[in-house]
Amino acid sequence: MGVARSDGTPVLVTGATGYIGGRLVPRLLEKGVHVR
Repeated sequence: MGVARSDGTPVLVTGATGYIGGRLVPRLLEKGVHVR
């Protein structure tokens, strides 16, 4: 992951139950990103 938001703006991930989203969302949450 090269880019992370630091301004507290939520990040919308569509397809979060798919293969890529299923791996991406937990990593974003681990980094403290607010995911919707």
